[in-house]
Amino acid sequence: MKRMLADVRPELINEWSQRNLPLTPDSVTHGSNKIVWWKGKCGHEWRASVKNRVIGGSGCPYCSHNAILEGFNDLASQKPELAAEWSARNAPLLPTQVTVFANRKAWWKCRECGNEWETLITTRSDGSKCPYCSGYILLKGVNDLATKYPQLAEEWSDRNLPLTPDTVNDKSRKNVWWKCRTCGFEWKSVIYSRANGSMCPVCAERAILTGYNDLATTDTHLISEWDFDKNTSFSPEHISRHSMYGVWWKCPLNHSYKARISDRVSGMGCKVCDKEYKSVLPKLAIMVYAGMNRMSVKFDDDSIIGIPLETYIPEEKLAIETSKPNDNILRLKQYLCKKRNIKLVYIAYGRTDEISLLERIKQVFRSVHIYINSDTEKDAEIIRQRFYDWRLRQSQSVIAQK
Repeated sequence: MKRMLADVRPELINEWSQRNLPLTPDSVTHGSNKIVWWKGKCGHEWRASVKNRVIGGSGCPYCSHNAILEGFNDLASQKPELAAEWSARNAPLLPTQVTVFANRKAWWKCRECGNEWETLITTRSDGSKCPYCSGYILLKGVNDLATKYPQLAEEWSDRNLPLTPDTVNDKSRKNVWWKCRTCGFEWKSVIYSRANGSMCPVCAERAILTGYNDLATTDTHLISEWDFDKNTSFSPEHISRHSMYGVWWKCPLNHSYKARISDRVSGMGCKVCDKEYKSVLPKLAIMVYAGMNRMSVKFDDDSIIGIPLETYIPEEKLAIETSKPNDNILRLKQYLCKKRNIKLVYIAYGRTDEISLLERIKQVFRSVHIYINSDTEKDAEIIRQRFYDWRLRQSQSVIAQK
């Protein structure tokens, strides 16, 4: 008994085209080689043998891109931007006569640079671009390094000869030599990296060039405090001012301490001296500001109220305290000062920074109608320098006595 299409593959009945009438699915066998019309769910119609549909499992040739349907799957309608680059060298073949994912080669002409190249249609549909503009094919005078990046060509080192900048492009992964126009340093770097912004490691402070950006050259004032005896692994001629390494220093007062190079460059000094300076800063500042107004200052004098006052200005009957005593002592001082008509002001020092402290002291002077209009930052520099001069004289005096 013959097996008819309608019995074996009833689902194909829905794709049987009316163009086949009077032939029907129940009048042909499932293995027939007869070519008939089919109409898919997509609405497309095509011709194929019954056997091919049943046994081969073929479907719509347009949806599978095995046949061309202009306006549906041809290159011109689906990728007009690629059709615009279709080369005349493909004639008589037109972009309307190939599918958008055809596995065949064709010629293309770039709209940007005008160069032509050959590649698969499906490759272009998948996003492939002009190999000249992309830099994958070298074309002198168009996309070589010397043409596209003349500033980099100027830094091309003679060490690369016979390789020259007009024989490579910016996509090259070659690791070549460069010579910086600014500092003269030579180093190796991949061409692609340089084209993408990589710069001289010395100018970027990632490498040291002795005599140019080493600490000994950029910050000569610090070298006198470099402890050469303790810094056996480092040399100021081979390290950067931006280094985060902690090294040993010796201040003019012979204090030995460790500090990061970058901190020293930023202005941080001897930790020992700084601690001493902060401990005497309030008294020094009051003495300097009082001196500007020809007034005297007494320090830690217990003759005024019977217990020591940190600083006392007799001319204004003004006492200023920055070292907070316990509450009982403070209340006692306040009582005794009030009894003697002395104005006692307490300034919380502790973590107060240098400039804030000086501004606060100026406010205290203003409270007794003494106005100091100096630059506070310059005042800080003067006071700090006076401290170091005083400590240096002390140190030299001790050495002389020995």
